[in-house]
Amino acid sequence: MITESRSGESVWFPHLFNVYKSRPPQAEIFFFCYNKDMSLKLIVFLFFPVLIALIFGFVFIGFNMGKGLFLLPIALAIGFIFLALFLIQCLIIGNFLEALAIIIIESATLVTPILLVGNFNYSIYIGFASLMLFLTWGYYSCQKELQNSISIQFFKIKKSVLRKAIIGMTLFSVLVYVSFLDVKNLVLSKNVFEYFIKPIEYSGKIFLPNFSAGMTVGEFLTSLAKKNLTPEAKRLPIEEQNQFVNEIAVNAAFKVSEFTKFNINLQHRLGDTIFQLINFQLHRLPSDNKNPILLGVGAVLFLFVTGFGLLFSWIIAFISYAIYQLLLSYGFIKITYQNKQIETLKL
Repeated sequence: MITESRSGESVWFPHLFNVYKSRPPQAEIFFFCYNKDMSLKLIVFLFFPVLIALIFGFVFIGFNMGKGLFLLPIALAIGFIFLALFLIQCLIIGNFLEALAIIIIESATLVTPILLVGNFNYSIYIGFASLMLFLTWGYYSCQKELQNSISIQFFKIKKSVLRKAIIGMTLFSVLVYVSFLDVKNLVLSKNVFEYFIKPIEYSGKIFLPNFSAGMTVGEFLTSLAKKNLTPEAKRLPIEEQNQFVNEIAVNAAFKVSEFTKFNINLQHRLGDTIFQLINFQLHRLPSDNKNPILLGVGAVLFLFVTGFGLLFSWIIAFISYAIYQLLLSYGFIKITYQNKQIETLKL
């Protein structure tokens, strides 16, 4: 049985570059046993991340091409599974060049469906490079964590790996999404708008209890005016107070119309008015000025997704840990002990 030596040199074949040459003996936590059975297990295990990456690519492209908003949560779930397998991959692969080669293959697999539909936008290549960079960084962080450990601390290692991997996947996904936006005919779809208006509704109720996208513009402006009445105005008789509030609402609608060049109708639904106003402003923008809009959209989406990074990392970690325990229970991977105290994972 041929193994990787404690100094990091491969007994099977020499590598031009090996990050483990400086690793002290007590820090070598994981190593591979290279024989036909182990190599087959390795191929079988690595087949699934590549397959998941391919499925994610096709599902996410379907969403970007307008096949349905329902594809977005499906792509998110598939992305979770991919990152869960990547975390286990970081624990199993003990050689940097082999890990790098696998990361390149996985990243290329994610990009393949995009290239198949003929999208060769420069942002695709930036996303591809970013994904490889952050996945590699995540793998390297995992190995650095292992250098200072004598046991397999799964949930401690996940923090080092998933933080970078989630950023890489988010950057890649956002850049792919932006690359599919038509700059010349930039428009916000109704489905996307309704997807984002729901959280805004819940947040709006904190400041205005009766806030709803279904209320009219007039109802929204009068409610807002009533909430911010001065103490002097609140002492006015009800009829005068209502008249004063209505005047504020009309003046506010007029000023917004004047500023945006868009006709604000107090009788129209608030949600419909905001939707139409956004698309009206996008339509007015010259083509040369729309690239900053794309950059802004990408930045907002990136910050929005990474804001849930902690929640996502725990979901992915539990999925990964379940797969990890399943592989252990079926004997696909095994934990052994070197020097009677250092835990070692092998196929």
